[in-house]
Amino acid sequence: MDTPDVEGADARACADLVDALPDELANARRREVVSTGSEAVAWGDPPILLTCGVGTPLGFSRVASACQDVAGVDWFVPDEQMEDQTAEAVATTIGFSPALELRIPADYRPPVQVLIEIAPAIKATIDNPNPCVVADPRD
Repeated sequence: MDTPDVEGADARACADLVDALPDELANARRREVVSTGSEAVAWGDPPILLTCGVGTPLGFSRVASACQDVAGVDWFVPDEQMEDQTAEAVATTIGFSPALELRIPADYRPPVQVLIEIAPAIKATIDNPNPCVVADPRD
């Protein structure tokens, strides 16, 4: 699996997160993932997939996008994915450094339970300096 390259403090935070993640998520067992860059973890089949060190999600605008707090973690999920319960949901943390992407197949819908279960590991290992804020590239 191709994943983004992360270095330094972000790489250490990603490794700490992987160590803190549960062996089971949404009643699915953790699986090994071979990645080319940053840390990635999967659970179940079809897999719930978490990737550490991603960028700002496509479609997110700090001015116009909604951000949802689930158990103390801020997430962005595109509106069309929230509305279509037959689609995979791609949730990306907002304000956390490094950012995380969680791909939740339709088999595990609604995604909120997965987000609740994974929140303690995220809050324990990843910094959240800007809740629901993404830096403006013009700054």
